[in-house]
Amino acid sequence: MGFDCGFDIHPRLEATAENKKTYQRFLDEIVRTYNDVYDKDGRRLDGKVLEMPIDSKYSKDCITFMVGESGTLTTPAEPYIRNVYKIAKKYFGSSAHFWHEMNETDDEQQWGYYDWQEVHDAREKLREVETGQEGDSQNHAQEERGESSDEPSGPLATNSTSKVA
Repeated sequence: MGFDCGFDIHPRLEATAENKKTYQRFLDEIVRTYNDVYDKDGRRLDGKVLEMPIDSKYSKDCITFMVGESGTLTTPAEPYIRNVYKIAKKYFGSSAHFWHEMNETDDEQQWGYYDWQEVHDAREKLREVETGQEGDSQNHAQEERGESSDEPSGPLATNSTSKVA
């Protein structure tokens, strides 16, 4: 049986210019740290740990660590998750919160601040914002309800949740 662990950024980051720059620096450090790391037990045939969106057959919107979740073996991913969490602490300080299912505390220390549906919804919202479709989907929904809005729709707070197994 496997278990999940990861970290959340809580409260969510607001979509300010400074937070976007900080988040980009966080991502850049992850790439610098893991770009040339190989793990013979990884999920890629070549053992490369970090899979960038352009290379991924799994996801086009996030960096993927190709370790763990091989059958029931999620344990190999934990050291990577803990190291990325340390990087997150460097950039986001006390807003970065590690969680681990084995904590058995029945709170955010065990399950995190966000449930999986919130994580998936946030990723979908991010895809919409990045492709410029957010306003279109909001306007379409308002039109279907017979509503209109003169307010421009902009990006919502960035969700930096890292639910990783």
